[in-house]
Amino acid sequence: MNMDFMAAAASREDIWTRTMDFLNMPDWLKLEMVQSVGAKILHVVIWLVVSWILLKLLCQVLRKITSLKMSPQASRLTVKIVKNAGYIIIGVEAFALMGFDILTLLGAASIIGVAVGFASQTSLSNIISGLFLVGEKQINLGDMIEVGGITGNVDSINLMSVQLRLANNTMVRIPNEMIIKNPVSNITRFSTRRCDLDLGVDYNCDIEHVVTVLEEVVKQNRLCLDDPAPVIMFTGFQDSSLGFKIGAWCLKDNFLDCQKTLAHDIKHRFAAEGISFPFPTRSLESRTPIKVEISGTPEKNQ
Repeated sequence: MNMDFMAAAASREDIWTRTMDFLNMPDWLKLEMVQSVGAKILHVVIWLVVSWILLKLLCQVLRKITSLKMSPQASRLTVKIVKNAGYIIIGVEAFALMGFDILTLLGAASIIGVAVGFASQTSLSNIISGLFLVGEKQINLGDMIEVGGITGNVDSINLMSVQLRLANNTMVRIPNEMIIKNPVSNITRFSTRRCDLDLGVDYNCDIEHVVTVLEEVVKQNRLCLDDPAPVIMFTGFQDSSLGFKIGAWCLKDNFLDCQKTLAHDIKHRFAAEGISFPFPTRSLESRTPIKVEISGTPEKNQ
């Protein structure tokens, strides 16, 4: 405690001594010192303005060049890395113009960087995972992916995370490490998608007739593709119905419209062909007689 008090007292005494020395200086020496500090500040301001403009122009040129030879996410990530590195160089040079020792600053920054690195291992893992994502090119901007039960369109791929835009216009941030460690489904990776529909019809219907009607409905739908061929099959006997599965191929941009129109066409065609969708029924069997009592007047019971 005494050592700390003595150190604080010595520091205050040193500041007081420096202040008094400055006040006791001749006026011409004071003016020279003020002019020197002002010149340094002016140099720093000019350096910051000019370097910021040059860095902005460099990023614009780099964005145009990388967009021609790289994927959109790789181009965006490259520009961000160059921009952040430029900010660091501009800041270090500004401190040098102010008269600070750069080697001392770099030494302190390296020590702080090591400490921060140990404290933020998750962040470093996300950064490395982000580089893998960009390098593999398995996920691109605009793709619809599913990860961890979350489905959305890729809005941006950053060093730390991937941002997904959900169907309800909600933004979700997913760490890159989670995407690398978990299975990811890229729904719109390919140009075509299969629109799957499961349905059940009444047990009185003929299976071959139902399959024929479904094939005609899919063939007449303008959004369904002939190649690959659609999948139409009888899936089995369900509790209250005969099960069928339809897998019709369409362009990925037409998926929602194909799903909607296909269900609409099936409903109307089944109505025209006399094919009905059954209501769930359940049969109950009692091993002992059940006594049923009806209360009230006959008019109410009717």
